[in-house]
Amino acid sequence: MGIPFKLAMSFLYVLGICISFLGNRNWAFEHRGNVVGTAWRFGLAHAAGYLLNLALLTVFVDRLGYPHQWVQAAAIFVVGGFLFVLFKLFVFRHGQPDGNQV
Repeated sequence: MGIPFKLAMSFLYVLGICISFLGNRNWAFEHRGNVVGTAWRFGLAHAAGYLLNLALLTVFVDRLGYPHQWVQAAAIFVVGGFLFVLFKLFVFRHGQPDGNQV
């Protein structure tokens, strides 16, 4: 489509964040804590995931010359696993001191 791969990754990453917050909060982790605090941590986790994805593309495509399609395919699993751990331990942890329960 002629879109630079880093720009496409950035746009799709933000779109995925917006779509996944409610699904993860309500179904995957069944979290009932404070929405604002949880959304803030969710955003921080995704910022870390974005930087990891960007670093993988930069190192393996720009520096080592691998095809960006294959690197991004692998990065989906690497970043996905990284985010699951962050969600479980940092974002949607049970018994967190978030203030009011919603």
